[in-house]
Amino acid sequence: MIADHVRHSSVGRATTSATVAGIEPQVHVPPPSSARDLAVFEERLRSNVTYFRQRRRKYRIAQAVLVAGLCIGLHGGFLADTSSSAPATRMTYYLRVLFAACAALLVALQFRADYQRTMDQARMFAPRVNRVLHHFNVAFFRPGHGPELSFSKRIPIEVVHDFDAARQEIQRKLQVIQAQGGSSSAGKKKRSA
Repeated sequence: MIADHVRHSSVGRATTSATVAGIEPQVHVPPPSSARDLAVFEERLRSNVTYFRQRRRKYRIAQAVLVAGLCIGLHGGFLADTSSSAPATRMTYYLRVLFAACAALLVALQFRADYQRTMDQARMFAPRVNRVLHHFNVAFFRPGHGPELSFSKRIPIEVVHDFDAARQEIQRKLQVIQAQGGSSSAGKKKRSA
């Protein structure tokens, strides 16, 4: 009974299988499709990065436009010298409305749940992915490199070479698809004209 408890418990003993009597260390041979699966996974991570960057850029552009409208409305509606002529007072009125509308829209944009979630996802995507992949001796973002998977030196070089070959194959296929998509959309434009 005690032997069963010791055999199943990892408390107080080393975690390598070589220390357990009668159990040989296992050699893991990855299936042939694993390199392609990793390359597809990397491409999916890249598409997520692109998606989050586009969403963040959209919100940043909206913020910049609203702040510019806010500044124009503030300067023209409140700070500029207003004359008593009818067109000038009408323009001052429109600039004050522009200021109020931009201020309201900017506050509404800042406090939208979608805005906060998008900004958090865009900012935290890389650290979260790297935290998960670290357990597998893989990283997605490395300083000075683009968004691509990179492997620790613990990973066998054969796996890395297979992965690089699969990555190049997938990138070639994506380029062909994008080239066909570009030419077919150009053909559709010509037909509709």
